[in-house]
Amino acid sequence: MSESKERLAPGRFSTDVESILRAAAGGSVSHLYLDEKGQHMGAFDGKRFGGHANWREEDLLNVAAMETLLHGGAVYSLPSHLMTGPVAAAALRY
Repeated sequence: MSESKERLAPGRFSTDVESILRAAAGGSVSHLYLDEKGQHMGAFDGKRFGGHANWREEDLLNVAAMETLLHGGAVYSLPSHLMTGPVAAAALRY
Protein backbone atom coordinates (compact mmCIF):
# COMPACT_ATOMS: atom_id res chain seq x y z
CA MET A 1 0.00 0.00 0.00
CA SER A 2 2.77 2.49 0.80
CA GLU A 3 4.16 2.03 -2.73
CA SER A 4 0.80 3.06 -4.17
CA LYS A 5 0.72 6.16 -1.98
CA GLU A 6 4.18 7.22 -3.11
CA ARG A 7 3.32 6.86 -6.81
CA LEU A 8 0.13 8.90 -6.67
CA ALA A 9 -0.66 12.55 -6.30
CA PRO A 10 -1.86 13.31 -2.75
CA GLY A 11 -5.27 14.33 -4.12
CA ARG A 12 -5.95 10.75 -5.19
CA PHE A 13 -4.97 9.09 -1.90
CA SER A 14 -6.95 9.49 1.32
CA THR A 15 -6.98 8.06 4.81
CA ASP A 16 -9.81 10.26 6.07
CA VAL A 17 -12.88 8.05 6.65
CA GLU A 18 -15.41 10.79 5.84
CA SER A 19 -13.79 11.68 2.51
CA ILE A 20 -13.42 7.98 1.69
CA LEU A 21 -17.14 7.46 2.36
CA ARG A 22 -18.12 10.38 0.12
CA ALA A 23 -15.85 9.15 -2.68
CA ALA A 24 -17.03 5.54 -2.34
CA ALA A 25 -20.71 6.56 -2.40
CA GLY A 26 -20.01 8.68 -5.47
CA GLY A 27 -18.32 5.78 -7.26
CA SER A 28 -14.82 7.24 -7.38
CA VAL A 29 -12.83 4.77 -5.23
CA SER A 30 -10.79 2.36 -7.31
CA HIS A 31 -8.98 0.60 -4.44
CA LEU A 32 -9.94 0.55 -0.77
CA TYR A 33 -7.56 -0.85 1.84
CA LEU A 34 -9.00 -1.69 5.26
CA ASP A 35 -7.24 -2.62 8.49
CA GLU A 36 -8.54 -6.12 9.21
CA LYS A 37 -8.97 -5.14 12.87
CA GLY A 38 -10.26 -1.63 12.16
CA GLN A 39 -13.68 -0.30 13.01
CA HIS A 40 -15.22 3.16 12.71
CA MET A 41 -18.74 3.37 14.14
CA GLY A 42 -21.10 6.11 13.04
CA ALA A 43 -23.90 7.10 10.68
CA PHE A 44 -23.50 8.24 7.08
CA ASP A 45 -26.17 9.44 4.67
CA GLY A 46 -24.85 7.96 1.45
CA LYS A 47 -27.87 9.12 -0.57
CA ARG A 48 -26.53 12.68 -0.42
CA PHE A 49 -23.50 11.49 -2.40
CA GLY A 50 -25.18 9.10 -4.85
CA GLY A 51 -24.92 5.99 -2.67
CA HIS A 52 -27.30 4.10 -0.44
CA ALA A 53 -29.13 5.22 2.70
CA ASN A 54 -27.99 4.06 6.12
CA TRP A 55 -30.52 4.62 8.85
CA ARG A 56 -28.63 3.60 11.97
CA GLU A 57 -25.16 3.62 13.47
CA GLU A 58 -22.93 0.97 11.93
CA ASP A 59 -19.32 0.25 11.03
CA LEU A 60 -18.58 2.89 8.40
CA LEU A 61 -15.65 0.87 7.05
CA ASN A 62 -18.17 -1.78 6.00
CA VAL A 63 -20.28 0.93 4.35
CA ALA A 64 -17.24 2.20 2.43
CA ALA A 65 -16.41 -1.37 1.35
CA MET A 66 -19.97 -2.03 0.17
CA GLU A 67 -20.15 1.25 -1.78
CA THR A 68 -16.72 0.63 -3.35
CA LEU A 69 -17.71 -2.87 -4.48
CA LEU A 70 -21.11 -1.73 -5.78
CA HIS A 71 -19.37 0.83 -7.98
CA GLY A 72 -16.81 -1.61 -9.39
CA GLY A 73 -13.88 -0.86 -7.09
CA ALA A 74 -11.67 -3.37 -5.29
CA VAL A 75 -11.48 -3.85 -1.51
CA TYR A 76 -8.54 -5.36 0.35
CA SER A 77 -8.27 -6.33 4.02
CA LEU A 78 -4.74 -5.88 5.36
CA PRO A 79 -3.00 -6.61 8.66
CA SER A 80 -2.42 -3.50 10.76
CA HIS A 81 1.33 -3.49 10.22
CA LEU A 82 0.85 -3.09 6.44
CA MET A 83 -1.35 -0.01 6.76
CA THR A 84 0.22 3.43 6.31
CA GLY A 85 0.44 4.74 9.86
CA PRO A 86 -2.30 4.34 12.47
CA VAL A 87 -5.25 4.44 10.05
CA ALA A 88 -8.24 2.15 9.65
CA ALA A 89 -8.71 2.78 5.91
CA ALA A 90 -6.97 4.15 2.87
CA ALA A 91 -8.42 4.75 -0.58
CA LEU A 92 -7.16 5.40 -4.07
CA ARG A 93 -9.57 7.46 -6.13
CA TYR A 94 -10.10 7.58 -9.89
